[in-house]
Formats: sequence, C-alpha cells, structure tokens
Amino acid sequence: MRRTVMTYIQGGLGNQLFCYAFAYALAKMNNANLVIDLYEYERGYFREYQLNRLCVEYKKKYNYHVPKLTIAIRNHFYYSEAKCYEEKEQYFYDETVWGTKKTVFRGFWQNERYFTNYKSEIINTFRLRNSADIACLNQAVSLLPKGNTVAVHVRRGDYVELGRSIGREYYSNAFDEAERRIENALYVYFSDDIEWIKDNLPVDNQHMIFREVCDINDDLIELFVMSNCRHQVIANSTYSWWAAYLNQNKEKQVFVPNLEWLVERGFFLEEWIKVGIL
Repeated sequence: MRRTVMTYIQGGLGNQLFCYAFAYALAKMNNANLVIDLYEYERGYFREYQLNRLCVEYKKKYNYHVPKLTIAIRNHFYYSEAKCYEEKEQYFYDETVWGTKKTVFRGFWQNERYFTNYKSEIINTFRLRNSADIACLNQAVSLLPKGNTVAVHVRRGDYVELGRSIGREYYSNAFDEAERRIENALYVYFSDDIEWIKDNLPVDNQHMIFREVCDINDDLIELFVMSNCRHQVIANSTYSWWAAYLNQNKEKQVFVPNLEWLVERGFFLEEWIKVGIL
C-alpha cells in the first residue's frame, strides 16, 4: 500500500509555500501520496488560503465541516506524538525528518535544503493556474519600468507590532550595494505601508512605488510581479523570500538583511548578498 504524507498548512502565503514545498519533496522521496490539512483555513483563519490558485497537486484535502469536531479530537486522531513529526526548531534544517516513519508533519519548514533537489519542479508547480490571474499578472508586469528593475519589499504591518520591522538604514545600505553591482538600477517598491516609504526612502525617477502605477490589491499577483523584476531587495519575510527564489533570471542579485539569527539558521541562500541593517 502506498504511503501517505500529510502536512499541516499554516500562515500567510509565504509560509504556505514553504509548507507545501517541504511536503512535496518528502512525498517525492518516499513515492507517497500527498495530503494537505487545511484546518486553519476551514475554521476561519484570518489569512487566506491561496495554494489553490497555483498548479499544486495533492491527493486530497481534509475539510472540517463538522461543528463539534474539537481541537482535542482532531489532535488525537492526526497530531498525537505517535503519529505526528513536529518541526524541532524554526528555520533550522532537520535532516532526521527523512528517516522518520511518521506520516503527519507540522511545522513551517523554512529552509531551502528541504526541497533543493526538487527546485525546478517546485518552481514549475508554483505557477498561476487560472487564466484570469495570468491575465492580471501580465497586465501588472507590463507596467514595470524597462531595464534593470530591482523589487524592494518593505514589510511593516504586523511586523511593527512584533518588533521585527527593518528600518531605513537597511534599505539605504542595500541601495548602496546594488549601485555597486547593478548598472542603471531601477527600484520598485512593494509594501503594505506606502506612507512609510514616502517618509523614509527615496521616491523619484529611479525609485517608484508599484501600487501608484498599478491599482492592485492581491498578494499572490504582487509576489509574482516582484519575481518578474530582474533583482530583489527582500525583507526578513517568507513572502519576499519566495519572490526572490521564483525569479528565474540567472544573473539576479538578491540582497537580504544580515540578521544573524536568520543567516546562521540557513534561512537565506548562501549566494544571496547579506547587507547590514545599521
């Protein structure tokens, strides 16, 4: 009987992509059926489930339409210690996961080493599925300036409250580094806080705010627009991590914040350029 691998999908778009990429690699290595658990989203999680808009494949998904299905009952059946492999520490690569006989997996799995052997397949899988989304993306990409575009992701929002937002110094350092490496760079801002950008970063002929030329409010489409820029300046964010990873420009330059706790755990790819935040 063919083995089944079930993974718990959680978080926003970037985390959903990591969860799926990990499970895809695990299922491939074990010639197993892939099942995804959408419990968070079926129960009204504030983040939107978006993998269904991509060319992802899985055997089935669990739907929770039984009102009295409590967390305790669910955990007993699917997430008991005997059945479930829990991620040991966030961002670290855990090679012992490949040897487990457990069939249920819960974690964020935010390390490329889990699926590096399947990179081309993952990139091919993470494509827009429906024609309306593809048309929207093509229209948005057509509004990007021509030339050496550099997507600049500025994440604020919940990061400000959590004390994880990165200040203007990082972006200033990243621009300096990009100027040394990229000829005639054109910077395109993507952010959930446009006013902060206007107050803290240059906005001129070389630095444009994408949402001021394209009235788009779709995280998935915007991620792919970012990945269509030739280079990236990313935040400490899984969202812009994937924008950089899905960029297929072979000469791309990716600039990342030199945060020791993320660098040491292997969150950023080795070849990505670490930039000081002070």
